[in-house]
Amino acid sequence: MIFAQLALTPALGFSNVIMLLFSLAFVIVLAIYVTKLVAGAKLRGFGKNLKIIESIGVGQNNSVLLLKVGEKYILIGTGKDSVNLLCNIDEHDIVLEERQQTPDFKNMLNNFIRGNKNETSN
Repeated sequence: MIFAQLALTPALGFSNVIMLLFSLAFVIVLAIYVTKLVAGAKLRGFGKNLKIIESIGVGQNNSVLLLKVGEKYILIGTGKDSVNLLCNIDEHDIVLEERQQTPDFKNMLNNFIRGNKNETSN
């Protein structure tokens, strides 16, 4: 039955192949554009005056976040359907640790191959 249907379909002409390629290119370009548009919308949501300094989960669907709002620090609790201000925190009470630099993948791989699994530096 399938072979009969294939035999009845006309062979693809040059113009049909070109139309198919343009359609495929259009769909790919449209997908890339929409992906960048959605990613750009997410990036625009981050402000210069609001930063999450630290967060910790305290149960299913609950967390506590330390936020920097302008020059002030606040502690909020978030739940499934709520956000609550827990307290304001003085800047001098905050201990900010500098983030460690991400190890170079090449060095990590070389150390792993050599058998030094725990070392990440040269």
